[in-house]
Amino acid sequence: DPVTGNKQNYYSNLQCADIAFRNIKFTDYMEFNGWESTLFSVDGLEISGCLFNMENSAKASTAGTIAAVHIGSSDGERNLKNFRFDSCEFLNAFQGIYVVNVENISVSNCKFENIKHNAIAMQSSVNGSTGGKITVENNTFSNGADRVVRFNNIREDAVISIVDNVITDYSDTDGEIIKSGVFAVGAVLNFENNVYNQVVLDSQNIQGAGTAIVIKNS
Repeated sequence: DPVTGNKQNYYSNLQCADIAFRNIKFTDYMEFNGWESTLFSVDGLEISGCLFNMENSAKASTAGTIAAVHIGSSDGERNLKNFRFDSCEFLNAFQGIYVVNVENISVSNCKFENIKHNAIAMQSSVNGSTGGKITVENNTFSNGADRVVRFNNIREDAVISIVDNVITDYSDTDGEIIKSGVFAVGAVLNFENNVYNQVVLDSQNIQGAGTAIVIKNS
């Protein structure tokens, strides 16, 4: 306010909507960084037909600690909405997709190969959460050293569908391929027709539903 002098700082309100990246070959990671500001939001992000090969990225490669796609929002806020990843490849990265406090996200028809940590991480901050419609469908995951999908705080409004994925040699040292933190009462998980090393996984592979979810490969 130029009259009163109030709220003079270098922060800006950034509201992004309906962003699309199509058929792009990335040679380094993508980052949307709004970690410290409630003024940052994304409503509508499409990444389709893209290649993320991180073998030459100092941060996103096997020697780094960042994901090929790295998007976060502020503590307690669910400012990231309506994300779609389709027909993309994520290669030679520490992590594939990493988002924080997201609502409505789908990852389908994608390839994850040689990932050294989580292929898809839908994390949440201390007071934040993941919710809405969450779909992980018809993807391939191979040669990974941690979980295929990692959730943190799943809210009661979440409807999760993990179906028709093919996983090869991708789990942590305890055989876990999917894990959540808090899985709120009311949240829904549909886990069907997922294959690990040519063996179909079923509901017997799901452990701990109600407070947290762990899905193992055997």
